[in-house]
Amino acid sequence: MAAPERRAALFAMAVLAALGSAPALAQLPAADPPSAQPSFRPPWPDDLTTVPLNPPRELTLLPGPYQPGLPWGTRLRYPVTTPWPAGTPCGNWCNGVVMLELISGQASGMNREVWRFRRALAQPDPRYDRKPITPPPDYTEAWEEVTRDPPTTPHFPADSRIFIRTDAQGVPSEFVRCTTRNTSPEDVLGCTVRTTLDGTPGLQVTLVYAANYWPEREEIRAAVMELLESWR
Repeated sequence: MAAPERRAALFAMAVLAALGSAPALAQLPAADPPSAQPSFRPPWPDDLTTVPLNPPRELTLLPGPYQPGLPWGTRLRYPVTTPWPAGTPCGNWCNGVVMLELISGQASGMNREVWRFRRALAQPDPRYDRKPITPPPDYTEAWEEVTRDPPTTPHFPADSRIFIRTDAQGVPSEFVRCTTRNTSPEDVLGCTVRTTLDGTPGLQVTLVYAANYWPEREEIRAAVMELLESWR
């Protein structure tokens, strides 16, 4: 994995660890194996454009001021999308918090997630039971993934629902994974949304929030997109 991609992966782990959210870490994509052949790569082209933004400095969580081409993240208070107060405790999947991660100029994590899931469907794994379910109106497909024999590892996302949005040609524009059961019953369930800024596919946008906010996904997405546009 190239150095910029490695930095992006390490950053994603760091910001989610800052939330104290082990379930979120379990949902991050693993690195592609060094020996991966082209068939392991998503078939859709990456938009490697770097996208300048000017977010308020008080929003910065890690790793510092926003710089095009480098990962950047913050925590927002929902529903007003203002900064989460500094020093305020935030445990697993804090209620009232939307974790926002941005990166541009890098290979698409959303494309990688969709392609990895497509390959998983094509090569069934006996450890998992995956079946299609009726998608919400704003998605083109949805799947239920059940771990047949979950490990005893704490905070493991045993069961999930996956939502994918594509255009008429099958090119993805959004990938969502929401945990529906964890091996640790006390864990709050969460959703990770991978998408891009509307009209600017070079800016990758990742949102992480508690699963009980899923019914409000359209409002959350619209509020974040409006916020990002105000930083341009």
